[in-house]
Amino acid sequence: GKYTLVNPGEIVIHINHFHSSKGFLYSEENIKNLYLSLLSKPFVILSGISGTGKTKIVELFAEAVGATYENNRFKLIPVRPDWSDSSDLLGYKDLKNDFIKGPLTEMIIKATKNPDYPHFVVLDEMNLARVEYYLSDFLSIIESRKFEDKKIIKTAPIVNIGTQENPKEYGFPE
Repeated sequence: GKYTLVNPGEIVIHINHFHSSKGFLYSEENIKNLYLSLLSKPFVILSGISGTGKTKIVELFAEAVGATYENNRFKLIPVRPDWSDSSDLLGYKDLKNDFIKGPLTEMIIKATKNPDYPHFVVLDEMNLARVEYYLSDFLSIIESRKFEDKKIIKTAPIVNIGTQENPKEYGFPE
């Protein structure tokens, strides 16, 4: 359903029960920290030993608030060791000067067109490639976030999928 803000304590309890119903046990503290981190900044890095459930906690968190693979509001992007720039993530212009969207750009466009619903992207195994190579442009854009008219969060454009005559820019969605 449509995403509406509720009491943070209630949503943490809901998410915790949802995780338990799926057979996963995460501490309420970890769920609360993830929730508060997402509220304060739209980009969260989870670190820890392999196999401890970092990807799963986000996947279940997203599902608990209605963002799933099936409705295209959750996307897992495996980072590849050969990523040396943002083109594999954001996209690139081909020889005909057409923009070929990367998986993150596709999700940014979907989220921009559906602002009333939460969208999640997981960059899995971020450490396989040098983060400063493939994510620096994206991180700079996130830092450009500002309120417009005291209620809408805007960023600088992250991608331009249009042409010189007809630019179509997208920033990081609210």
